[in-house]
Amino acid sequence: MPGYLIKTLTFDDERDIQSFLEECEEYNMMESGRLPQPEDARFFLTDIPPQKDLSDKYCLAVEKDARIVALIDLVKNYPTSGIWWIGLLLIHPDYQGIGLGTTIVNAIFSWFSKEGVQKVRLGVLEENEKGFRFWQKMGFQEIDRKFNRSFGIKTHTVIVMEYSGSKL
Repeated sequence: MPGYLIKTLTFDDERDIQSFLEECEEYNMMESGRLPQPEDARFFLTDIPPQKDLSDKYCLAVEKDARIVALIDLVKNYPTSGIWWIGLLLIHPDYQGIGLGTTIVNAIFSWFSKEGVQKVRLGVLEENEKGFRFWQKMGFQEIDRKFNRSFGIKTHTVIVMEYSGSKL
């Protein structure tokens, strides 16, 4: 990705992650019904599905000019072996609509193809129509819906989507 750096995040990056999340307050309001909270960066770094541990989780940032412009959360072999989960792909509002999301997803697919990943899954909030259309454009298909999922003070329907196409 010319002009961009992909970086693995650690607890040392917590302040930068928190600043990024605060700049993406519109997404936070949609997801949780609240502004970013002081613990959100730590939660991003440590939130993991049941039966998984932090060694299965990849927290990545896409940076431009030493500034985070996108956050990515990935979990390997979830929910089963050979399937990886995209827990979050959040692009800074200033960088949306320029093709960065497509570039990032294609880079993820390229990496996954080298890792032998067979399928990629994710959940998108039903309310996030823009996100749903993006993932459809990237080749993901709806496979399930999870109802009454709580995020902050909001309850959502989560659309589970899967990609098993030729880019893997």
